[in-house]
Amino acid sequence: MGWHQLKDHMLLPLLQDRFDVVVTIDQGMEYEHNLKSLRFGLVIVHVPKNKVEFYLPLMPELRDAVEQVRGGEVVHIYGRVRQQPDKG
Repeated sequence: MGWHQLKDHMLLPLLQDRFDVVVTIDQGMEYEHNLKSLRFGLVIVHVPKNKVEFYLPLMPELRDAVEQVRGGEVVHIYGRVRQQPDKG
């Protein structure tokens, strides 16, 4: 949609009128804005990288969060970092 370049103060009004839930990796969003006044719910996903392979294991939790979050609420989903086996 070309919104990736917009600053939050311009993005939030666009989101407000179009979506019930917004999924983001922007962990600062809930502290930088008055989310209680928003009509959409916010799901913040904590993943090491914004790549699909980090989201796939979280899909059941993410789906539940999207179905349950309400306007003005924030839900956090935490990804698991896969450890590389020791080579020693």
